[in-house]
Formats: sequence, C-alpha cells, structure tokens
Amino acid sequence: MRDEKVEGKTLRFRADGIGDTDGVIRVGAPSAPAEVLVGGRVADSTQYDYSMGTLRLRFPNSTDPVPVEIRLAN
Repeated sequence: MRDEKVEGKTLRFRADGIGDTDGVIRVGAPSAPAEVLVGGRVADSTQYDYSMGTLRLRFPNSTDPVPVEIRLAN
C-alpha cells in the first residue's frame, strides 16, 4: 500500500504487486464497508469480507499502482 489517505470515513491508497497474481490486503476497520472501489470500479461483494475488525480485500495484482477506495457507512 502506498499514499494512504483518510478523509472522514473513506480510506484511499494505491496498491501494486506481482502482475498476474492474486493480491490480498487486510485493513483494520471499525465496521464493514458501505462500498469498495478498485481501479475506479465497484468491487463485487465476493472480493471482500469483514470479520472481527478486519476487512480482507482480494483483487488481481498489477505492477502498476491500482487506486483503492474503502468507504465506511455513515
């Protein structure tokens, strides 16, 4: 993760990794997200899960940084 920014209930960062592999990121969060965007697109609910204060997000890795945005419910 790079360039992490928190604004209100939104976390934004860029993620990169080994191309053509599955990326997995864990983020501490006080509640389940209202919406998750990866590369500007809404992530399917099968791409993430929330349990015991941790959000786990899965998406295809890219060698180029991919913008990720996690929005918590108000």
